[in-house]
Amino acid sequence: NWSGFLGAAVQLLVEMTAIPDARSDDNIFATENACAAIAKILHNNPSQLQNVDQIVQKWFETLPITNDDEAAPYAYAYLSQLIDQYVYPRHPSFALSRFNYRYEPALFYRYR
Repeated sequence: NWSGFLGAAVQLLVEMTAIPDARSDDNIFATENACAAIAKILHNNPSQLQNVDQIVQKWFETLPITNDDEAAPYAYAYLSQLIDQYVYPRHPSFALSRFNYRYEPALFYRYR
C-alpha cells in the first residue's frame, strides 16, 4: 500500500521547502507545490503519519502561497479546516479578530 510511504514523503517535502533558496524565482513554484502536497497528505491521510502536530507546525512554516494559484486553494482550505476544528470552537473571538475569519465551510468543500 502506497500510504506507508507518506511519512517519508512528508519529511522530504518539508526539507525541500526549507532549503535556503526555496523562495527564489527558480524554486518558488516547486516550494508552493510541496506546501500544498503536505496539506493534502495531512488532510487525507493523517492516520498514516507520526507526530502530526509537529508536521502541522512545520507545514505552517511553508506558508504563504502567493504565486501558485493552483496550489493555494488546497493549502488554504486545509488551514481553514484547522481553524474550524481547533481555533474557532475554543476561541471564537480570537479567530474573528486575528484572522478576520468568517465561518464558511462551503469554501473548504469546494476544494476537496
